[in-house]
Amino acid sequence: MLDELAEVSGSPYRAINGLWLCLVKCANLLPTAGEEHEQIASLLRRLSKQQASSVLSSKGVDELLALDPPLETVLSDPRERLESLKTAREVARLRRRRDTDPKAALLALFELLQRIRDKREHAFKSPVDQRAMKILDAAVSILRGLCELVGRSLLAETTTDVQDDQSRA
Repeated sequence: MLDELAEVSGSPYRAINGLWLCLVKCANLLPTAGEEHEQIASLLRRLSKQQASSVLSSKGVDELLALDPPLETVLSDPRERLESLKTAREVARLRRRRDTDPKAALLALFELLQRIRDKREHAFKSPVDQRAMKILDAAVSILRGLCELVGRSLLAETTTDVQDDQSRA
């Protein structure tokens, strides 16, 4: 998985899909049933508070939260009705819990990252849109760090499981 992650490159416009796929593949390694969204959320819930804090302290998170106009205005269009409110709630939850409850804040960040990735597929149709590229660049930075963290964590768990099996044998 970490090898695949190293191969993801290019503009944020292209890289976001490769990084999202890496995250999905990591989630698929777990024995969790459910759709993609729940599998990834389950994977993120396994991270420690310290690991969640390390993701939340990244420059990409700061960039998303500092957008002007705010992120929730970009991730909405007339056909989405309440999506701008949902995005605003997730941004507020991320801000409010970033320092006090990093695991809850990480799940809010995940919701935002999924919306950004979905917007890349369905709305950010041009790699020359500067606003979209700024958002995608921050999301790519966050996803890359998250994938590296999750990949190392899963590798460590696998190594520990193999060592435990060998010691029992």
